[in-house]
Amino acid sequence: MFGPGTAFSGEKTMDKARMAENAARGATGLTSLGLAEDGVLALIMRNDFAMFEAQAAAALLGLFFVPINWHFTHEEVGYVLADCGARVLVVQSDLLAGIEPGIPAGVKVIVVPTAEELTQAYGLDKAACDPAPGARLWGEWIKDFEPWTEAPRAERGLMTYTSGTTGRPKGVVKPAMTAEQSKTAKQIIDLAYGCRPGRCFLLTGPRLLVIGPRFLVAGPRFLVTGSRFSVT
Repeated sequence: MFGPGTAFSGEKTMDKARMAENAARGATGLTSLGLAEDGVLALIMRNDFAMFEAQAAAALLGLFFVPINWHFTHEEVGYVLADCGARVLVVQSDLLAGIEPGIPAGVKVIVVPTAEELTQAYGLDKAACDPAPGARLWGEWIKDFEPWTEAPRAERGLMTYTSGTTGRPKGVVKPAMTAEQSKTAKQIIDLAYGCRPGRCFLLTGPRLLVIGPRFLVAGPRFLVTGSRFSVT
């Protein structure tokens, strides 16, 4: 699912095999909340391990995955959740209070405690990052479920929403790539970046998200997944 190696977020690391297990447990947990193939899982988060785990869980179940801009107002969030038909929302703890008034009735909420590195990077109030008592916490909640062992369903891909500058945000479905499309995409990336086994690539910037076997990202707000690496 994630391949071999280690994921990095700030000073934290996580073995990608553990991330895969968390995703499989999350998939089982999501079914207990009523999600099934062709259902919709929404997410409002900055980069964090749990974001990748939730997306992978959605892929296992054949769900549409809807990442929502965490800058949206609660009215915009409410509209997107209602429009896409999400039954479950995964959200970081510090973002929940601002969007909670817009969450439609019946949408189940799973909270991800805001990580220390994000608290520091964004200058957040630590007290505001504490989850409310009784909240369903992703990392603790998934421990109650066995990993999903059924065959993965056909991936439905991403459903992203526009910024809504000319009206309401509009959902755009990006279907998952076929095996042939994935092969072609890899060939293009290998050609463009000179990817070869054993090489490590360093990308620098203020806001970057990279998912790959051998990438290192430098920047104040980031999450990296990769194998062992060295940069010279």
